[in-house]
Amino acid sequence: MTEAWFKPKSFGYGVSPANWKGWVATCGFVVLSAGAGFVVLPMNPPASPSLSQWGVWVVAQVVLAIGFILLARVKTDGAWRWRSGTVGTAEKGRDQRS
Repeated sequence: MTEAWFKPKSFGYGVSPANWKGWVATCGFVVLSAGAGFVVLPMNPPASPSLSQWGVWVVAQVVLAIGFILLARVKTDGAWRWRSGTVGTAEKGRDQRS
């Protein structure tokens, strides 16, 4: 198996970066998402974005998000599922189910 870029979270659903490759992928997603707004939507105040420009921006955001989620799922060490923590890691006497 290849090196995992992401690791499952201990609590809740999802993953977090496990090494520099995961952080680069996450930062790249953020930069591309922000960049799509700068490229697609006009920045000059007198002109507001048209409906078609908003549509292109929404499609770009959806495509980027789906691509990032698929990458994260492929590069995750472990399955994606809801996690409630593990027994033995209770904070300040609180019981947690595994």
